[in-house]
Amino acid sequence: MTPALLAPAALASLAAILIPLAIHLARRTEHRLLDFPALRWLHKTPRPRHRPRFDEWPLLLLRCLLILLLALLLARPVLWNADAPHPVLAAVPGARVDGARGVWLAPGFPSLDTAPPPRQPVASLLRQLDAELPKGASLTVLVPPVIDGMDAMLPALSRPVTWRIVAGVEPPPPPPAAAPRLVVQGAGVGTNVLHAVAAAWGGGANAPRVIAAVAPGALSSAVRDHVAAGGVALIGPRTAVAATWADADGAIPAQEAHLGRGRLVRLTRPLDPVAMPMVLDPDFPMHLRTLLQPLPAPSRAPAADLIPRTGGPTPGRPQRDPTPHLLWTTALIWLTERLLATRSRRAPSP
Repeated sequence: MTPALLAPAALASLAAILIPLAIHLARRTEHRLLDFPALRWLHKTPRPRHRPRFDEWPLLLLRCLLILLLALLLARPVLWNADAPHPVLAAVPGARVDGARGVWLAPGFPSLDTAPPPRQPVASLLRQLDAELPKGASLTVLVPPVIDGMDAMLPALSRPVTWRIVAGVEPPPPPPAAAPRLVVQGAGVGTNVLHAVAAAWGGGANAPRVIAAVAPGALSSAVRDHVAAGGVALIGPRTAVAATWADADGAIPAQEAHLGRGRLVRLTRPLDPVAMPMVLDPDFPMHLRTLLQPLPAPSRAPAADLIPRTGGPTPGRPQRDPTPHLLWTTALIWLTERLLATRSRRAPSP
């Protein structure tokens, strides 16, 4: 454990200790009586000597200590490497812990004595735990055979990890995404195809809404508000946007743009078999649904294929902030100083 100060220049406030010293300083003139048998032995009147003395020592010490603590608080003390390295056991929710002592890989890292939390972003929490542990601490992770909550990259940690696969409850598969409800606005070329796609999707009344406005003309304010609020709209060939879909011949039938928090998907050709032959493909409704409602990235994989690798960023030195303890100590000393300063039997101030 190494103490340090984040703002050592604040120690200059220690000069305020001179104030209570000046308040408690009392000067007393010392007079000496000289016995002499005759006036001829009388020398020149000696100069009186002044001897400094401090009154009320307990109160003075408390006030000096109070100023010292305030200066220390202003200097922002910190204790580096306050926690000694110790082995840490973490468990992925779903793993069988069998009375082990450790923490769950969940926000806040609760103890294993608590109920197992629901599905969590395992990879992100593993990186966070590695960054918060002191350097030199060993890490053991209990994982079920199948992990749910990993991202596209293996976690790169700063320390080697003991990856222990134990029995556990396999997480249930995520429910399939509800088919969106395609709302076709206007009339024109391709609207009959869109009505057929809407029937193939079978989206219910409470399903997420996707607006299809492929008719010529400007976008209505209702469509713009829907997209800006995070919705998706399919529009006709109007403005140039980024390409997101290509057919078997490499042609681009749809492009994408962002508006607010939502997306605008623009068709580059009319929805008729002559201009876009792929509308006759039996998989066209599924392709269009994937374009308008992308599938979530897979997050489940066997634990044996997800062993973290080393080479991640080295965590910073763990620190402990003693400020709360110093604040309580300062408050206690201030109360004691007030009691001594206001007591009824206190001598008059110099």
